[in-house]
Amino acid sequence: MKVAGMHVAGFRSIASNGVYVSFLDGDAIFVFGRNNAGKTSILKAYEFFCNAKSKPQRSDFYNFMHGDALDIEIELIFSVKDGEDRQKLADGNLEKWISPDGFVRIRKVWSEVGGQGVKYTYDPRADAFVKGGFGGFDTLVSHYAPTPVYIPPVATEDDLKKIVGDILKKHIAQKLKDECGEILDRADAAFRELEEAVSVMDETAKVNTLANEYFQKIFPDHALKISSANAGDGRLETLLSKSFDVTVVNERLAEEQQPLSSQGDGVVRQAIFNFIGIVKNRELIEGFANGGDRKGFLILFEEPEVYLHPSKMRLMREKLYSIVTNSPFQLLCASHSPQLIDLSKKHTSLVRITKNDEITEYYQAGEQLFAPDKDAKDFMHMLMNFDPHICEVFFADNVILVEGDTEAIVLRSLLEDSEEHREVFVLNTGTKNNIPFFQNVLTHFGIKHTVIHDADLRYQYKHGQISRKGDGEPKANSAWTLNAKIWENIVASNSQKEGLARRYVHIVDFESAHGYSYDANEGKPFSAFKFGKLLDKGGDQPVVQFSRDMLKEVSDLDEASQEWIEVNVDEEYWARVKGLIS
Repeated sequence: MKVAGMHVAGFRSIASNGVYVSFLDGDAIFVFGRNNAGKTSILKAYEFFCNAKSKPQRSDFYNFMHGDALDIEIELIFSVKDGEDRQKLADGNLEKWISPDGFVRIRKVWSEVGGQGVKYTYDPRADAFVKGGFGGFDTLVSHYAPTPVYIPPVATEDDLKKIVGDILKKHIAQKLKDECGEILDRADAAFRELEEAVSVMDETAKVNTLANEYFQKIFPDHALKISSANAGDGRLETLLSKSFDVTVVNERLAEEQQPLSSQGDGVVRQAIFNFIGIVKNRELIEGFANGGDRKGFLILFEEPEVYLHPSKMRLMREKLYSIVTNSPFQLLCASHSPQLIDLSKKHTSLVRITKNDEITEYYQAGEQLFAPDKDAKDFMHMLMNFDPHICEVFFADNVILVEGDTEAIVLRSLLEDSEEHREVFVLNTGTKNNIPFFQNVLTHFGIKHTVIHDADLRYQYKHGQISRKGDGEPKANSAWTLNAKIWENIVASNSQKEGLARRYVHIVDFESAHGYSYDANEGKPFSAFKFGKLLDKGGDQPVVQFSRDMLKEVSDLDEASQEWIEVNVDEEYWARVKGLIS
């Protein structure tokens, strides 16, 4: 099975109204939001759910400080594909819990500190949750649910040993069952023989080779060495629970072996993630993962960017996206880094979490919003190349969308001295044509935004007159046509959430509105910077007024509606001013 969705309510930082994370749009989920919004709580919720012995402490309940904590409720939705998983459920008389569309829903509720969770299973026939169901919880987790693999912000040597042990033991146990079944059946007399069978298996050698294939791309002077830590004692449980040591070989120092504990935190976390990555190898996952549909592990990765140099972070980003492709892994990642987000990647979903009056709000979107087809994907890839920092919009409380370099530089200059500027991100969309796309994205995620753009002229001009089509009608200026679309999006945003979007318009463009032209000797960016520094921040120039007004809860300026633009753009006057007609 694989995780299709998870609902969490009343757990740690997540309020009782809850958060739902869907995996249907992809197996790589990135969760972002402010500190204490609930990102880590989502990651830890899955781990808490999967541990049959989980008993909540007082601090696990939301609002525990106020004495009015409500129940913790965590619900997991698993998708069941036709094949091995469905057959196993049928063999265990559990098929009745599968809905007609192929899902199993299990809920656990904790009501008191130190208490056991109560399990409920959704019964498709009754269209209701019933207490119990779906067999023993330990059996469910060990045989059906993806195993949680939590990577903390500060990883230790013990964390890596545990992950290496958990994954290898799961693989070796299955390999023994598949390849050494007759030996297992001999019981006591065959323990020594089984120990020998394990010792001659070259699994750890394969792991060492594969682990270093990618690890050394990021840390070229170091290599990982994984080896068995405990010798056999003739007992089956020891055989099946072998632990493993991990050391680092410094290849510049005559292959001197060093304990992992002596390495930097970035090396330790990279070693953990790299080991997980090698399990994608078909030879290693054979036996416990059926192709790419069945998921054996859910990686819970907290702040992958911690301790990494920026150049290493780009490599980490590629690794994060590749780790879930045709592999037994799903990924749930909490991050503060926009550099880890690539909206052009397939099967990627973003979740934004905010807190508002003790209510947890969440927004999620994937490739259906960012890249629903090849053209949109190419467009998104172009935007990422145009501005690698573009994904900072998802970490801002207020975003300003502008057309180009000049407006972006001037506005940043005007805002840098204001207390509110730290909460504002100015995004250069590159062109007016891109503004509607970003409006849709920001509206979907409930991010407050302001659009500042040129009104432009209605028509195209050539040889001192309006250009005309074959039928004599004037040729429309596409930049003018966009005005109506942008306003339509403003109205739609505010209908979703009041005050979510606002628009300001330069008549007819930034240069005309301010009597500005750039110095060709200095170039556009530096000319704009100098112009912004010279502006009187208490003055009445349009961009100055916009910069003051956009930070107010209620605008003091006229609403720049489509009707307002129609009235305020005198086509003939501005065409003459700009020398387009004589």
